[in-house]
Amino acid sequence: MTDALEELRVAWDARWGEALAAWSKLTRLAPPHWCLTPEDEAREGLTETFAQIRLDDHIVVLSARQLHQQHLGAFPLEIMAHEIGHHVFCPGDLTDYGRLMARIRRGLPGKVDHAPRVANLYEDLLINDRLQRSAGLDLAGVWRTLAGGGAGSKLWALYMSIYEHLWSLPRGELSRVRTDERTDLDAVLGARLARVYAKDWLRGAGRFAALVLPYLEEEKEDGVLAP
Repeated sequence: MTDALEELRVAWDARWGEALAAWSKLTRLAPPHWCLTPEDEAREGLTETFAQIRLDDHIVVLSARQLHQQHLGAFPLEIMAHEIGHHVFCPGDLTDYGRLMARIRRGLPGKVDHAPRVANLYEDLLINDRLQRSAGLDLAGVWRTLAGGGAGSKLWALYMSIYEHLWSLPRGELSRVRTDERTDLDAVLGARLARVYAKDWLRGAGRFAALVLPYLEEEKEDGVLAP
């Protein structure tokens, strides 16, 4: 296992420059910090995910262990460029993150404790769509590999359906569930929102929160929490 993780780390490090260039040839960030063990992940603050960027010091942190376990080794550019996108695109820095959170909270009356999760879903949606369409990266392939992580959650079905509309994929390819008419209509609205506000994402944040609010309210009733 140790050899496999080291091979993954070396292979991904060799693609770091390409991941930066997916945004701009002028993009500059320090190489990622790697975690090979759960202890490494705890030390780097990497919890409940296999990759993240810390907005306070702009360091990308990757878990070779989790990437290997989730069979994501074939997506170095997609995953590293995605984390870079949180720095160069949305939210960019802690100041804009604060503004984003304020908009999200206003769109979640009675559910403000879910604001960090909704903000992350919104950021990821904009970043993934930009990379899939403009950089030609296979973010859809990442979601296919991870399919099933939110099985049973109406919110997750909506979120995956939005990607299906954005990327003209067959219904159910990413969500893996049959959605009802209401969810299909909301997914169309979500896809339109992602495109309309792609260059003015702060204005769209509250609208996205309002779109997903009913699904958050239903999670408690269903006894299911989306990832």
